[in-house]
Amino acid sequence: MSANSALFEKVGATTLVHAPEVRDMLSPLLAATKATITPVMTLSYQELLNGEAVEPYVFEGTFEEVRDIRVLGLHTSGTSGHPKPIYYTHLGATTLVAFLDPEVCDQSANGQTSLRKLLVGKNVGHFFPLFHVSLLIFLALG
Repeated sequence: MSANSALFEKVGATTLVHAPEVRDMLSPLLAATKATITPVMTLSYQELLNGEAVEPYVFEGTFEEVRDIRVLGLHTSGTSGHPKPIYYTHLGATTLVAFLDPEVCDQSANGQTSLRKLLVGKNVGHFFPLFHVSLLIFLALG
C-alpha cells in the first residue's frame, strides 16, 4: 500500500477509477487514502460487454486545445522500486492507435512495414499480463 500511496502523492492523483469487480480488493487501499483519493466506480465487465447502445459522449472543444493535456495515466509494475507514472496526452494516445486508421500509410517513409500491415487480421502471440498497456493495444487491433 505504501507504493500506491507514494505513487498517488507523486502524481497528484485525486481520483481512482475502478471496476466493481475489484472493489473488495481495493478496500484497504481506499481506506488508507480516503483523505486524498475519491473512488469512482465504472460499469461492470458484464455491462461493458453487453452490446447495449449507449448515448454518445459529445466532446466540446478542439484537438488543438487538448493535445498536450494528460488523458491517461498508467504506472510501471514497480519491480525496480516504487511504481513510476506513465502519462499519455491526447496527442500520445491518438498516436498509439493512429495505425488503425486505413488512411494512415502502410509504409513509413523509409520503407518499414507498419504495425497495421503486420498485425491487423493476424493471430499474434502476446506474452504481456492482462493489465499491461501493450495488451490493450493488441486488443484494439482485434
